[in-house]
Amino acid sequence: MENENMIIEEAVVAEGEEIIIEEAPADAIDVVVEEEADASTEPVEEIVGEIADEEAEEEVATEESATERLSRKCEEVKAACCSTIDRIVYDLKETNFNPYIKQTRITRVEIYRNCNEEQPIDTFETTDVKSYSAKALLVAGVATALLVAASGKLVKKFLK
Repeated sequence: MENENMIIEEAVVAEGEEIIIEEAPADAIDVVVEEEADASTEPVEEIVGEIADEEAEEEVATEESATERLSRKCEEVKAACCSTIDRIVYDLKETNFNPYIKQTRITRVEIYRNCNEEQPIDTFETTDVKSYSAKALLVAGVATALLVAASGKLVKKFLK
C-alpha cells in the first residue's frame, strides 16, 4: 500500500488495541500527527476552520484568475479583429476600392501502402482557381438580394 492516502480511525491507541485502517475518500485532507509533547494545544475545530478558510481563499483566487483570463482573451480577440480591419482598409485603399480577388484551392491526395508509412507511393494534386472583381461581386450580391426580395413579394401575390 505504498503512497496511498490512509485514514486512521482511532488516533490514540492503547497497547493491545487494534488499529482500523480504511482507504481515504478522494476529498480527504492529509494531516500530520506529531507526538503529544510537540502537538499544539489548538482545538481541532479551529484547525479544520482554518483549512476551510484557506480552501475558500484558493477558490476565490481561482475565480479571479479565470475572470482575468477571460478579459485577456477578449482583448486578444479585439486586437485580432482591429488588425484584420486595418488590413482590409489598407487593401481597399491600395486598390482604389476595387480589389481583384483570386481564390486558389489546392487538393492533394497521397497514396500509402499502409497507415504506418511516412513516404507516399503516389501523390495527386488538383488546383482550382477562382477570380473575380470586388465590384462584380458586389453587383451580383445586390442583384441576388433584389431577386430574393422580389420573389417573396411575387409569391405572396400569387398565393392571395
